[in-house]
Amino acid sequence: MVRRKSIAAFVFIISFMVLLAGCEGDPAAPDRVDRDHVDPIDWEGTKESRFAVPTVSDRPSHGWADAGFGPGEHLLGPELTPHDHTIIMEAIIQHASEIVALLPQNQKSSGIQVLDAAYRVSAIDAYTKSRIRLVLDILPRVERAQQRAPEDTRQAIADILDQLEEHGTVAANIEALQSMIDSGRYEIYEGLPQGLAAGIKILRDGERTIYAPRSLFNLKRMLRQDLAGAIGGAIGGAIVGGPAGAGVGSVAGSAGASGADAIGQLTGWW
Repeated sequence: MVRRKSIAAFVFIISFMVLLAGCEGDPAAPDRVDRDHVDPIDWEGTKESRFAVPTVSDRPSHGWADAGFGPGEHLLGPELTPHDHTIIMEAIIQHASEIVALLPQNQKSSGIQVLDAAYRVSAIDAYTKSRIRLVLDILPRVERAQQRAPEDTRQAIADILDQLEEHGTVAANIEALQSMIDSGRYEIYEGLPQGLAAGIKILRDGERTIYAPRSLFNLKRMLRQDLAGAIGGAIGGAIVGGPAGAGVGSVAGSAGASGADAIGQLTGWW
């Protein structure tokens, strides 16, 4: 009897193994995925979808409202957006004391120095630091390129900033910038129309956060620094990388200018 049970058990095990092998070989088995016959890249998206770089139009338009802010890469690297400026400024304002502790004391610091200090603050989150890192990678090239801007372009920037001097609110500055765009007066200057459009986008994005009324800051001064950085950065970005570079350069320039100004206002060092 015991021997018969052992034989029956052995036959059952063999039958089960054969059945299992048959299921694994069945192409219709629902849980079977043969990765050996699939290009590994298909599991993460095709090469075309992962590495495609959309073209950014450099066709002049009356408003230039969206020039330079599409996704992709170019000579200045990965894109920055106006919202990145807001994120960076929120972090600088929130962690100002830690940033100040990492800066040379009782003297003026550049935007690059302030951003570098912010990047070293452990309490700032990783995503914000990734945006700061992009600005630090881009801003030195943009600032060097600005120095090569033609004299008539420099004069046009000075003219724009003089016109903005009388405006102390976000809404008034946006209206003034839009009027300049609509006039078409500055379309002959490479990068300048994108800089004006970038200024509007930056102000709108930060209107309810970094530009909200607060006793610690002179809002008019901060707005002027932001716009000076955005417009000058667009010129430098255009020199380095054309219309697409103007959009990235404007965000980097604005982040550097307003970051330095915020620390300067809080410390009173400049």
